[in-house]
Formats: sequence, C-alpha cells, structure tokens
Amino acid sequence: MLRPAAAAATAAASTAALSQPACALSSRPFDDPELQKAVAERSTRQSMLMDYLGEVRPRVLQAMSRGGAAGAAEMRELQEEVAAKQEAVLFDALPGERQRYLWQHGCAAWTEAALAVCTAHSPLVELGAGAGQWARALTALGADVVAYDDGSEVCYE
Repeated sequence: MLRPAAAAATAAASTAALSQPACALSSRPFDDPELQKAVAERSTRQSMLMDYLGEVRPRVLQAMSRGGAAGAAEMRELQEEVAAKQEAVLFDALPGERQRYLWQHGCAAWTEAALAVCTAHSPLVELGAGAGQWARALTALGADVVAYDDGSEVCYE
C-alpha cells in the first residue's frame, strides 16, 4: 500500500507522462521491436549479397581481362545479373520492381496517418523532395507544400 505522499507523487508522474508526446515517454524512442527485426533482416540480406558478389567476382575479373567488345558485352550482362540479384536479395523484388516503387513513392512510402500529421502542420517546405511524390500526395489532401530538390540523386535510365 502506498503512503499518501507516494500516491500523490505517482499520480502526478502519471498525469505528466500522459500529457507528453509518446516519444518523450521513452529515453530511446527508436527502440522499436519491428525496426530492430528489420535491421537484423537487412544485415542478413546484405551478408547474402556480399557472399554472392564474392562468387561473381572471378567472372567480373575475367570479363575485364578479356577486354574489347566481347569483354564489354560480358560486363553488361554481369551488371544486369548483379542488379537483378541485388533487387531479389535486398528487396525481395523482381527486376525493375524496386525502380517502379521508387518512381511512385520515392525512397520512403507514406501511410495515411503520416500524411494526415504532415497536412495538419501545413504550410510545409520539403527539402530533398526527389521527384515530388510526397508533395503531390500532401497537396492532394489539401496541404500547402513547396518542394525543392537539387537533382543530385537523379538517375536517368
């Protein structure tokens, strides 16, 4: 049983905690079990890709030493093979699927909840907007967004 002073202190602490944002309740706001699981999975997938790159390395060196048109053609084939394997291992994606995702969503897809929170803080300035996927999604919900990007990460294929 709590003494009156301890009970009052506990009630005050509980009330203060409830009035703070959820991220303030923990000293480690990014200590999320799902995130930790995803980080571990990503590490495993990266190791798998590195093992594959070690296996393909002799073929790359052979193509490089061959030179000429035959070596260049072999290198292009190896680049396509490695790119497809990278998508499969790192992203569980078929060739080209990740690129289609990036064109639609950019590097980070949104949730409806994330868009709602951002829209509530409009007007917004987005820096590093890429192709403007977030800005378009937010504008569609009524947010006032000005988006900027220097194009340094643009890849034309």
